Amino acid sequence: MTNLLNKDWGVAQTIVTSRPLTAAGVDATGASRYTMATLGTAPNAALISRTYQKLATLTDVWRVQLSLRYMFNW
Repeated sequence: MTNLLNKDWGVAQTIVTSRPLTAAGVDATGASRYTMATLGTAPNAALISRTYQKLATLTDVWRVQLSLRYMFNW
């Protein structure tokens, strides 16, 4: 409902990756080597440039709550 006032409010987000770095072994001096995670597959793979991405599911777009009230007159 809040995104009727501002398009950025009420929009769900999910984390892009929980492992931005992966171990790539050790180099010749014995120092650990790491590689950054990428989005996509080679040759079009790109480094991750954002932490969160927008999540667009049916529950993000529309939600309804219905109720029924019946009163007895005594």
